[in-house]
Amino acid sequence: MPPTTGTFEERVAQARRNIIEAGQVISVEEAAARVIENDRRESERLERERRDRRQSRSGTYKRRR
Repeated sequence: MPPTTGTFEERVAQARRNIIEAGQVISVEEAAARVIENDRRESERLERERRDRRQSRSGTYKRRR
């Protein structure tokens, strides 16, 4: 599912439209669940990136000492 922007309600509607355009039938509840799952995945990805940057910076700092 492509990333969407806007309010939660707008994102659910966009997700539902994308899925219907792909020829599938989906309820608003299922679209909302997919948006929530995508949000969780994106949040985890961003957290991993932040953690990796912190670790690489701390490693660089330690090597300089």
